Amino acid sequence: MSPSASVLSFKTAVALFFGFAGAWWLVVHTSSLGGWRYEFPRDALNYGLSSQQCDAAFPGFYGDIDSAVASRMADPIRLEELEIKDDQCMVRVLIYDSELFIIQGHQNKKCWMGRWHERTSGFLHMIHQSIITAPPGSIPNIEFILDLDDDPQRPIEFAHGKNSNKTTVWGLTRLAHQRHIWLLPDYAYWAWPSARVPSHSQVRRNVRQVNLAYPWENKYNKAVWRGDANLNQGVRKQLISAAKDTAWGDVRICDIYDAQTKQHCMTQDQLCRYKYPVHTEGYTYSGRLKYLQLCNSAPVVHKLQYLEHHHGLMKSSGPEQNFIEVEKDWSDLDEKMTYYTKHDLEGQKIADNNYKTFHERYLTSAATTCYWRRLFTSWASVQGFKPELYTTNDHGNKVLRGIPFEVYALDAEHPMPDV
Repeated sequence: MSPSASVLSFKTAVALFFGFAGAWWLVVHTSSLGGWRYEFPRDALNYGLSSQQCDAAFPGFYGDIDSAVASRMADPIRLEELEIKDDQCMVRVLIYDSELFIIQGHQNKKCWMGRWHERTSGFLHMIHQSIITAPPGSIPNIEFILDLDDDPQRPIEFAHGKNSNKTTVWGLTRLAHQRHIWLLPDYAYWAWPSARVPSHSQVRRNVRQVNLAYPWENKYNKAVWRGDANLNQGVRKQLISAAKDTAWGDVRICDIYDAQTKQHCMTQDQLCRYKYPVHTEGYTYSGRLKYLQLCNSAPVVHKLQYLEHHHGLMKSSGPEQNFIEVEKDWSDLDEKMTYYTKHDLEGQKIADNNYKTFHERYLTSAATTCYWRRLFTSWASVQGFKPELYTTNDHGNKVLRGIPFEVYALDAEHPMPDV
């Protein structure tokens, strides 16, 4: 036998071994799930998936959580990291025996972020839903901080000084180096009434209707954007300038409170009538991206500075490309839009990938619920203290530490009496 034949035989044996091993893993894995596989639309609203089903349905979804856990394995989270003051746009939360309690911050009336109750309520309702639909015994006892600010670092610095990371929070967004911020789904995955957005499920229904009425071949072959140019002016005004007098651009200022520009406003689902909806960051991140990703369109996104919990699933190139990335100053926007508006099949492929990735899978209510539960269990794995449900008051009496969510949900404006 020649040396080359021996090498070939060895490689063949290795390939066969790993092929059989992979097949064995697949059989065992699917067998443990009873042959279950995620299917859309059947499972999109399934809030009761097990952790094994969540892993199988949404691979690659939990990368930011895993990174956060890895950063704290040798340095478990300390109770003092959760110390906050009221009215600083933060809410201290306890999950105990699969029940939800608000320890601090149920009222943030001095919070500089407007509509604090909308944000607090959206977060807490999602958390509560994720708890009560979970398999019995699967939710750990944990205590954590919800940060309501568009910039989660701001209230931390307000409390502890510039560049502080003394408080570890669950936040809407973060910069790459801000590992003390654990990313969560934003409150609008519940509802965002102040932005004229109903429940997330209803937005998805509205989008599906537009997607049916405007399949790719019937969409406007343009890049569309609506928004407030006074927010993040460096990015948004440059976009307006870059799109001005172009054949491919439908870019306009829109302010629902301004009589002159209100006429140009569109609902989130109406943007899906276009092939190329454009995303811009706001003060930090912007809540618009998830809605564009529900369209069967090809989102155009400038290079992002602020991370969200699902950004790891975005692919700017390759066979799984699901958005069109441009420079933050839009210097290559004209070149790319001119190209894609003339190469329709390439744009359609990106749109198909976008829809399959986000609308059909990772931006479903099922996926969001799975993400919350993974956040619960991952936080618990590096939580260096035991949460307590009761404390002792000044009179030596044992009292409940927080407000039960059920009471908060009935009347968030009035404090709960001692119980």
